[in-house]
Amino acid sequence: MTAAPSRAWIIPGAVFLYAVLLFGWMHRQGGLSEPEGYYHARVANLLPAHGLARTFEWTQASDWKDRWSDGDFLYHLLMAPFAQGAEPIRGALVLSTLLSAGVFLSFHLFLRGAGVPAAWLGTALLFCMGGPFLLRLSFVRPQILSVLCLIAALHFLVRKDWRALAAAGFLHSWSCGFPAAPLACVLAFAAGRRLAGGGGEALPLWRDPGAFLAGGLLGLVLHPYTPLSLDPLRFGALSLELSRGSASYSTLSFLMSYPLLNALLLLLGVAGWRAGRRASGETLGLLAAASAAYVMTLAFSRGVEYAAPLTAAALAFAWRDCLDADPVRAVRDWAARRNASLWTGMAGLVLVLAGVHVHSLAYVLSMDSPNGPPRFREAARWLAENLEPGETVVNLWGDDFPDLFYDGHRQRYLTGIDPAATLRWDPKAAMRLELMRAGRIPIDAAWLAETFRARVMVLRAARARFYPQLAPPAPGGAGGIGAALRGWRPVYIDEDAAVYALAGSGGPPPESQVLPTIPALPGARPARQQSGP
Repeated sequence: MTAAPSRAWIIPGAVFLYAVLLFGWMHRQGGLSEPEGYYHARVANLLPAHGLARTFEWTQASDWKDRWSDGDFLYHLLMAPFAQGAEPIRGALVLSTLLSAGVFLSFHLFLRGAGVPAAWLGTALLFCMGGPFLLRLSFVRPQILSVLCLIAALHFLVRKDWRALAAAGFLHSWSCGFPAAPLACVLAFAAGRRLAGGGGEALPLWRDPGAFLAGGLLGLVLHPYTPLSLDPLRFGALSLELSRGSASYSTLSFLMSYPLLNALLLLLGVAGWRAGRRASGETLGLLAAASAAYVMTLAFSRGVEYAAPLTAAALAFAWRDCLDADPVRAVRDWAARRNASLWTGMAGLVLVLAGVHVHSLAYVLSMDSPNGPPRFREAARWLAENLEPGETVVNLWGDDFPDLFYDGHRQRYLTGIDPAATLRWDPKAAMRLELMRAGRIPIDAAWLAETFRARVMVLRAARARFYPQLAPPAPGGAGGIGAALRGWRPVYIDEDAAVYALAGSGGPPPESQVLPTIPALPGARPARQQSGP
């Protein structure tokens, strides 16, 4: 009698173990392909000392400096015990691996709890939903908790437990901010369930989305950083959600990145249209939510984190609904009489899924090369040796901040990971900084030094070519802007980073401060850097 419960955990245990091995392999180099994780690792590392402070002095050109609310508080709280020691990122990667594996375990338990036959097959589908999906799950980002909250919300939607759904919304607000994207999925689920011919239509359309929304709002009100935690509502919760994953895809790239996701949604759409009201409320709800998340994915890359589990769940529930249909029953009876044929078909299906999974892993492997150490490690050591603690260093590029903050948290910088925070701080100064960053106007060293009391500027060494002021002398030593400005040389440089003095003998030559607008080099106007697929 006691053996059955232990056997029931064999498949979930195998799912979790494989996911741990998979994401552990993805983190084997110890670095990050998405640098925002360095920011989260350092915030978690400093949490015991920084506490619930409402200021974030590391971004001087940002309203975080005076009114900071940690929207990812629960994520950082979970990470804090892991992110101690000389290399916080190592512990952060351990937690990230466990949370990523937890997505697949919780998804499997959700399918099994809903009575889906062969729930392991639906879980295998999730492993095959595209390389970008697996890669994004490996990021050291609080959005992994958003995916877990969504799976929990699906479980409560199927059980029609609106109170627990409100609790999921509450936890989301503490984990990674206002649940805008999951709320859209919950609303789509409720609308799809309403189309069903059975019990779903007895539920008010607004009840479950309203409960999830109420829980999310209550979480913001009761947040440790309240009332600053309500700022996302003032500035637009959806815009803040999009700012973390706004990279869109070309049509070909989208089709190649998510072959199974596209095929399954097309199949499910046709099947759902043909089945109509004969399908269960849960299946139509999942199909509607998957379609909504699919549209999100077309607009911004983060959407696949919701589209993948919703699509796999929709197919699994459709499989559950079809088992008692007459055509499927006939196939089952035929397969039962020919046991070898059944196993041959299952083996073929597993081989197909394995092939798609290998295709996904090939994408992950191709994106694995940037997994090196933080790029400003040596530059941060130079800054610590030559500047006072707490002295401001100019960084024009916000995506450099995570690496700088991780290794150089003794110093202060200008812009952080939220570009909107700089705009809220001072729109005019933010525009001036952006024009300098984009190479539309010269880097005004005197203004930067005076405004921020900074002595040096740091940037990636490869980006120096974007700026004519930092260009090398023209061949022959004469002609061109580079020759005129050859006096502005870095005071420190390595293969990854360069540090420039803003004043003094190592600063820019006088000519650079009186030039009119300098056009960017061909192709040198930097587009916004995308940190993920």
